[in-house]
Amino acid sequence: MKKKQRIKLIIIAAALLLVLASFLIVIAVIDNNVKKSEQERVNRANDTEGAVYLGDKMYVPNNNLETLLLIGTDMDEARRENGRQYSQADFIALVVLDKVKKSFKVIHINRDTMTDVDILDEMGNVTGTSKLQITLSYAYGADSTASCKNTVKAVKNLLYGIRIDHYLAMTMDAIPILNDSIGGVTVELLEDFTELGPEFVKGAKVTLNGKQAMRYIQERSSTYEFSNLSRMERQQQYVSAFFDQYKASENVEVEETYKKVAEYLTSNCTMDQVTRLIELMMESYTNEGVVSLEGEAKVGTEFIEYYPDETKLQQLIMEVFYKESKISATAE
Repeated sequence: MKKKQRIKLIIIAAALLLVLASFLIVIAVIDNNVKKSEQERVNRANDTEGAVYLGDKMYVPNNNLETLLLIGTDMDEARRENGRQYSQADFIALVVLDKVKKSFKVIHINRDTMTDVDILDEMGNVTGTSKLQITLSYAYGADSTASCKNTVKAVKNLLYGIRIDHYLAMTMDAIPILNDSIGGVTVELLEDFTELGPEFVKGAKVTLNGKQAMRYIQERSSTYEFSNLSRMERQQQYVSAFFDQYKASENVEVEETYKKVAEYLTSNCTMDQVTRLIELMMESYTNEGVVSLEGEAKVGTEFIEYYPDETKLQQLIMEVFYKESKISATAE
């Protein structure tokens, strides 16, 4: 009898253990499903953060991008000697690198583009915001770093708040050094530049030395109201030619060139970061070309004012900085 009771107790204990184990398994499964649902909710929230809806499609920011704002100021040695105390952003271009596609695109911004610009006092305090030519954003700032940050903010205002990771500004003194580091840049002249020599006629194919390159990308007519548009064409041509010829050049020392132009640069990047970005653009990534903001130039009360076509600007923002989400808009 005692043996039967022990067997019965063992069977009951085993059954209880089986029930307890089943219960624990169910609890574990439920807990795992809860955690999985929570993670999916978090992932979904991350995937839809900053989403833009167009019809039944949802677009989210492309987080595989890295951006570098290039600023060419109009300051050079001659202007310093003449006592000039401030600079403007003569050349503004946003380089957008896609780390997945292994490519980059350059968005060239007209210096006369009208956008919201912060007005800073001598202490760097914002005293107001005005609709101004974006070139003037660099003129406000107690030093070159403050000027760069103000230009970064103005570009973000223009481009609907897109993220700008890095900035690099340089004075025109750096152009000859960069140009000559690859043995000159060859272009087909878009305009007559016979002041540089009789052979510098429109359509001629010439290799620009450093000083000639600076004149070619900087000069604009004082008699033609919209001369900055033609200058932008020359700047785009030169930048594209420089990229192509840099890739074809041999034994270009990026770090050595950087050291030569460092005194003319202002950046939130270290030398290693600048070197990495340049090497990606010049050696590893595919150049998808230079695009400009389409729009209309008008004669303002004092100076030329350029107004981007907002519809086309929004299209460009969507094409470059966003991607279609796998989560449909209706699922929201």
